[in-house]
Amino acid sequence: MIFEPRYAGDEANKLPAFTTELVRIPVDVLLTVATAATQTAKNATKTIPIVIYPVGDPVAAGFVATLARPVETSPVWRSTTSTSRPNVFRC
Repeated sequence: MIFEPRYAGDEANKLPAFTTELVRIPVDVLLTVATAATQTAKNATKTIPIVIYPVGDPVAAGFVATLARPVETSPVWRSTTSTSRPNVFRC
């Protein structure tokens, strides 16, 4: 496993360039931390899975249609870790 970390800190304007770079590599999965990074990743790819953490309300943020059956209703679904960490989702 190889990790390609990018850290924007408080500079959200760096997120699109970081995400574009990672999509072009291409990576097998994107891990995003916080809503801004998740939205940027979701805008950048429809094919690379996105694991998101933390997002306070993924339904309100538009990342999933529902938490009841996210696999069937959205490209975002609960990750296998959601039982131990209920706010972890996989896009």
